[in-house]
Amino acid sequence: MSLEASLALSPPRPLVASEFGLPALAAPDPTRAALAIATDAEQAQKSATTRVAIIEDQLLIRLGLCALLAQDDAVTVVVDDPHSDECYRDIAARDAQVVIVNAEQRVDGMGTIIGRLRQFSPTLAIVALADDEDPERILEAFHDGANAFLPRSASKEELSEAIRVAAAGRSYLRPGAAGPLASRLRDATHAVKITTAPSTLLSLLSERERAVLTLIARGFSGPQIALQLGIATKTVDTYRHRIREKTGLHDRAEFVRMAMDTGLMS
Repeated sequence: MSLEASLALSPPRPLVASEFGLPALAAPDPTRAALAIATDAEQAQKSATTRVAIIEDQLLIRLGLCALLAQDDAVTVVVDDPHSDECYRDIAARDAQVVIVNAEQRVDGMGTIIGRLRQFSPTLAIVALADDEDPERILEAFHDGANAFLPRSASKEELSEAIRVAAAGRSYLRPGAAGPLASRLRDATHAVKITTAPSTLLSLLSERERAVLTLIARGFSGPQIALQLGIATKTVDTYRHRIREKTGLHDRAEFVRMAMDTGLMS
């Protein structure tokens, strides 16, 4: 039989690498491939969610927060530690975006903790947790640099919402806390007006702020004051805002009364 006929009758067989002096190729491992795909999917999910760190000394509270947030597909807890030097390094290393902090921290104080956190990451958003929504505590938390404030009685949905809002760079407070807080601010402003002597309030102002206060009390408009002092109208508005912040005064009648009581109108 000819060679051509023999080849035609012989069934084709796969080539073997060893026949050519090549190392045999390992068969693909389906389990390893599946694990790689799962790992990639997990990493993609983590990058798409908000990375949250929890600083809480009480183990049960920390575990409870972790359990609640595990039910939120939009959140990944990357750190849950008691307060320590190590927790700051963990938060920076794992690139947390939001940190939940105990607003009643008694060792360093929340202001110190937030300051240290932002040394590692200036853009960190802070959610403060406390036993209740006492207006004084809320004011202190936001003054210390918190982005959101919640009592420990908050629901899972409120916690998730606070994290989402804080991560977006905005402030969050439960609607029910807004009324008492507004009343506290009004009371504080009223107390400043009643108990603080006009001369004391005047001492808080710079020379330029006193000049602006005097001209406002005399009835000059913003552009007229700007022209007299050689400054921009927007700068006049800035001085007006500073005067209000320092003295608690708001309308022109109060400006007039203070200017008269302190001799600025004479």
